[in-house]
Amino acid sequence: MTVRERLIAEVGDLPNGLVVQALALIQFLKVDYLRRQTALASGGFYRPRSGKSPLRHAGKWVGDDLLDCLDLVHSNRGEAEF
Repeated sequence: MTVRERLIAEVGDLPNGLVVQALALIQFLKVDYLRRQTALASGGFYRPRSGKSPLRHAGKWVGDDLLDCLDLVHSNRGEAEF
């Protein structure tokens, strides 16, 4: 059985509500794929980052909870999984 046949079989077993969601997902994947192919063909798509974006917010903290927020971020960090 090919992948296409397996996909059709799986979609055939879904309830109607999930068929609508599956269709939306497939349409999104198709549009995204075409957008990426067009960007790659035109030589675009990758743009080196300037690093200016985070600097727009430097020195603009408002409020007295900076240390609380930093503690919250540090306490919720987890190990990276690869």
